[in-house]
Amino acid sequence: MQVGERDAPYTVVLDTNVIVAGLRSRNGASFLLLDLVERRRLSLILSAALIAEYDDVVRRPEHRRVHALSDAQIRRFLRGLMARGRIVETRPDRRIRLSRDPDDAIVAEAAIDGAADYLVTHNIRDFSEVAERIAVVTPAQLLRRLAS
Repeated sequence: MQVGERDAPYTVVLDTNVIVAGLRSRNGASFLLLDLVERRRLSLILSAALIAEYDDVVRRPEHRRVHALSDAQIRRFLRGLMARGRIVETRPDRRIRLSRDPDDAIVAEAAIDGAADYLVTHNIRDFSEVAERIAVVTPAQLLRRLAS
């Protein structure tokens, strides 16, 4: 079986650090995951807050110097994610609090409220408080699972 080939694609939420890593380098696991989303081999779950976070972070000067994307290219990239993703409404009555990085709560909320198979991040420890509710993996770990 080829990477990403299965009857029903896994549903994933990609942490912002995966998005940034995938845009900054075409050589890593994060880029491969973005390619699998593009080819609809992975089903992406998004929320309005998560899309806004992606937009904010990929526009930061330290990332723009590396990925060199124009405003138009960033807009096209985000529109592509939205076109391929399923946008879920997170429940305000179930706000998640994460002690290591409170800003990551929007990622966990999208994954849990969207019933994702995996929350994909480079910072697994930041999500230890929700690991019993959602499978938290690195991009490389997810690629290994897809390949098996």
